[in-house]
Amino acid sequence: VWVYPLRAKSEASNHTARLFSEFRRTANANRPASAPELTIESVHSDNGGELISARFFELCDESTVQRDFAPAYVHQLNGIAERAIGTICQSTRTHLLASGADVKYWAYALDAAVDRHNNLPPQPSKMDKLHATLPPLTRISGRIPNLLSILPFGCAAIAIISHDNIKKSDHSPRGLSAIHLGRSHDTPDAFHVLLRDAGRIATTTDVLFNETIFPWSTNAPRP
Repeated sequence: VWVYPLRAKSEASNHTARLFSEFRRTANANRPASAPELTIESVHSDNGGELISARFFELCDESTVQRDFAPAYVHQLNGIAERAIGTICQSTRTHLLASGADVKYWAYALDAAVDRHNNLPPQPSKMDKLHATLPPLTRISGRIPNLLSILPFGCAAIAIISHDNIKKSDHSPRGLSAIHLGRSHDTPDAFHVLLRDAGRIATTTDVLFNETIFPWSTNAPRP
């Protein structure tokens, strides 16, 4: 699953191009050089305005992607997408509720929900025993995901201050109190954290976590 939060529907075309590119990169990353390239052959969608625009048609034509559409308001004919949207939205709400996070962090909760969905093995299915234990990411790319770095959304964290910014005579704390907002997809091995005192979000690889403490939650243990 790929998800791109939009500020306006006019951004959909740019993210469509990004989706086509990311799919090709992910699906072909571990394929033998002699194997044919995997590409998107067709796109099935509803009749949303952003999906019937001239720019969207142009992108599909450039990538030789066939288009077909479900009738308006007939969600059953777009079932795979509707089911995926429902699953991801439910997981996003769960992240926000369980952590006590403000709804303004919904985009980070959404990203964390997609990250879990793509990297964790699904529930066993009687209809698909062959792939029942393989995460979606492994099925499409063949890559084994790193599950150890998938941590609870909203748990407490300490962002380590770079040694380059510390004087030897400075005896102040070497870390900043933070809250975990999920893994970064653009920076390998990095995490998004909210620096509590500064009130800003940083992306860093130097961070420690406490998975039992959720600073936003009124029902969870606190330091």
